[in-house]
Amino acid sequence: MTTGGSSPSKPLRADAERNRSAILAAAARLLAKNGLSVSLDDVAAEAGVGSATLYRRFSSRDELASDVLGQQMAEYVARTEAELARSQDDPWGALTSYTHFVVEHQIADRAFAEVLSSPGLGTAALREDLDRTYRDLQAIVQNALDAKVVRPDMHCSDLLMLFRAVNGLIAADAETATEAWPRLVATFLAAWRSDGPALPPVSAVWDRTEA
Repeated sequence: MTTGGSSPSKPLRADAERNRSAILAAAARLLAKNGLSVSLDDVAAEAGVGSATLYRRFSSRDELASDVLGQQMAEYVARTEAELARSQDDPWGALTSYTHFVVEHQIADRAFAEVLSSPGLGTAALREDLDRTYRDLQAIVQNALDAKVVRPDMHCSDLLMLFRAVNGLIAADAETATEAWPRLVATFLAAWRSDGPALPPVSAVWDRTEA
């Protein structure tokens, strides 16, 4: 005859899975809004679980951030590979498409922006993904140089400077960064290619002449 001693195991497993889902959802919200400075205790409070529950699942902030950012990094790797393939036939289109994709993700997720512009952050797995995408990015830029669609002195680091500049916009005012980034990106792209298109209009929140 089956005893009732083992019956609580299933609901306990279900509770543990619900806690994990709540922790990851809370971490995603806080990391996207506030970046990697978020503490594990803040995440536990946001998720509605005890700190001890969270620490049993995640031993460090880097481990938790890596789990949360894992899907984004997978998309980032896949998109970089796709743009590298495209750059063989359309080097300028690949460079501009890649740039817009990255900056849009930076604006949407502050933690992703910080990891992207500071490759020493995060776990070894995240750093491996960043190293891989950087090698592909170098090839994208080289294809643009070979096709002579960008300045001959353009360097891969120009893109990294742009990504850090976007981080500066986010840090200064995350809300207005959403309006400001298209002009910033267009300015960089115009500098890289002399026959680039006209810049988007200045956002009213950044036009001090109207103050």
